[in-house]
Amino acid sequence: SAQVAQRQQQRRQPGPVATSGSVGAVQAPSGQWQTVQPADFLRLSVPANWREAGNGGGSVMYVPDGGYVQGEDGQSAFTHGLELGVLRTDGGSLQQNTDRLLQAFARTNPELRRQRGYARTNIGGRNGLVTTLTNVSEVSGEREVVSVATTTLSDGSLLYLLGVAPSDEASIYVDTFGRVRQSVQLMDGAR
Repeated sequence: SAQVAQRQQQRRQPGPVATSGSVGAVQAPSGQWQTVQPADFLRLSVPANWREAGNGGGSVMYVPDGGYVQGEDGQSAFTHGLELGVLRTDGGSLQQNTDRLLQAFARTNPELRRQRGYARTNIGGRNGLVTTLTNVSEVSGEREVVSVATTTLSDGSLLYLLGVAPSDEASIYVDTFGRVRQSVQLMDGAR
């Protein structure tokens, strides 16, 4: 189908890649939405002006033009957009696994701070948790807001949605991340 061809084309061109570490102007999230399917078991909607970037390592990003940077060392980072991933777990509750995820992020982001505790949310018809953190962007050096939402998959793994935006644009993006979260459809066989 045209959509599949389009996705394959997007994969070959992982979006704007700056090697200088500088990020260009980033458009606000589009009012138009597109449905994406990053994995067999997962479908969701993201703004139409976001595209897939940095696929690999068990996670995929959807970012606007200029919101994604790849350094000369091959490390990538993003200043605007969403990362989705699956974390294998050894049992444990949703909250324990979410705590572990945040501890792992904190190891690589020493400025990461949690703003408040978890709030309950619904992700794909399942119980989920959502929380907001602040960080200092490794790309821009500016403060950023990180919205984290998690739920449990049928095999016990943790699905996470990690939204990132500069603090001064947070209100627009937090609303967008909420809409993305509400659009999630899970087809992994669990209810």
